[in-house]
Amino acid sequence: MAQQKQRQKPPRQQPPLPFWNSGSVQISQRLWLPSSSCHAEKWGSEPVAHGWASCLRWSSTTEVKEPFTSVELISSVPDDLGKGSPTNKAKAEKEPAAKAKRHRLYPTAEEKKILVKWIGAARWTYNECLRAIMDKGVSKSKKALRARAINKEAIELLNKPWLEETPYDIRDAAMDDLLKAFASGAARYKNDKKAFQISYRSRQKCFQESIVIHSKHWLRCSGKFAFLRHLKSAIKLPEKLLYDSRLVMERHTGHFYLCVPGPLEEVEGHAGIPRVVSLDPGVRTFMTGYSPDGEVLELGKTDIGHIYRLCHRMDALQSRWSVKGLEYRKRRRMKRAAAMIRRRIRNLVDDLHCRTAKFLCSSYNLVLLPKFETQQMVTGRGRRRIGSKTARAMATWSHFRFQRRLLNKAREYPWCRVVLVSEAHTSKTCGACGRLNNVGRSKVFRCAQCGYVCDRDINGARNILVRYCTKLASGESVTD
Repeated sequence: MAQQKQRQKPPRQQPPLPFWNSGSVQISQRLWLPSSSCHAEKWGSEPVAHGWASCLRWSSTTEVKEPFTSVELISSVPDDLGKGSPTNKAKAEKEPAAKAKRHRLYPTAEEKKILVKWIGAARWTYNECLRAIMDKGVSKSKKALRARAINKEAIELLNKPWLEETPYDIRDAAMDDLLKAFASGAARYKNDKKAFQISYRSRQKCFQESIVIHSKHWLRCSGKFAFLRHLKSAIKLPEKLLYDSRLVMERHTGHFYLCVPGPLEEVEGHAGIPRVVSLDPGVRTFMTGYSPDGEVLELGKTDIGHIYRLCHRMDALQSRWSVKGLEYRKRRRMKRAAAMIRRRIRNLVDDLHCRTAKFLCSSYNLVLLPKFETQQMVTGRGRRRIGSKTARAMATWSHFRFQRRLLNKAREYPWCRVVLVSEAHTSKTCGACGRLNNVGRSKVFRCAQCGYVCDRDINGARNILVRYCTKLASGESVTD
């Protein structure tokens, strides 16, 4: 009987290093390395971005022989990367609107009745103009559409006398919205060759509807627009509108808002030395930041629990109104209560976004933010690798919406530059030796090769900075 040869197992290969190289080692040695010994109790904490969420900044006393200062990082950034300082251009007679401010309105029952009637007339005008174009072959010109659905003769011909109770300019602005939708769809088709279809506005399907309030009508002391300037609001309404504004009504909550556009006002002066921060978006903690100056940011840590409790209340209401045979009025009240909870969650998240964006732009010169494509992570139930609870938390934090808000907020601060970078393999890479590790759901990062232990979010934020510096030094793209 022949002796069976024992099969020798092939030597275990080390996982590849996606971005870690000799340059990364040199950069990592010049950056302070947080570890498990750097416990929060041994650090000096300072609350930042005051609000409902817990936002803390921890300062470490770890010393590095040749530290990588923020001044070196800022000076190495190309001028065409991120957001540069705006140039001083000659001001025109009227600056273009670059931002908008939303005012919550509290109309009386009579005022609410008028606003709802105006919004309904604008919706009917929009749909009638769309029907005239699609079904009756009317040209996409203002003159033809006005003769079809807006002018007094058209209203009499259609036997719609209730439309005359709504000002002409509001109905005419609804027609302009339709023409802009056609122009936008045609431009998108020209660039991407994607077909578009303009849908009718439905009272049941539209989450919110709006009408245009022209600036020339704001100062009217008599007529149909006279009551607008005297509407009760959470914040004092402006005495004068420089641009045409929009009055928005949320269908499910019944809330009214006035969105007032305005010019971009830049903040002057910046005290303090240049500073850099790299951010790591997360689920348990909304945002974790690492600064080479010996600071760690924990924004919204453990506050997802408060959001979870509101979500569970909303789920309980949804289970109750899904029962067959429930009275229509009870079901409607439950849906309205769920809409109010949903609005409450949105307000809490928006408050955290606003406070965080303002703190980052006012405190740092360079902000590194991963692109963090949340939609690709949470969609596709059969393809995604995260659970439904994690997916819901990521969608609730709205990281992409925060990204847009941070980019817009940075325009007000000439010294601040926001760079969107890639976070590939930063959570799995060891910040000490550069080896890949399977972190899983653990809150703590542990390297199986060198034994390095650190909070997983802090390790990821530091690796984002290391990856950015490595790609920048080698001349590669920092976004790939």
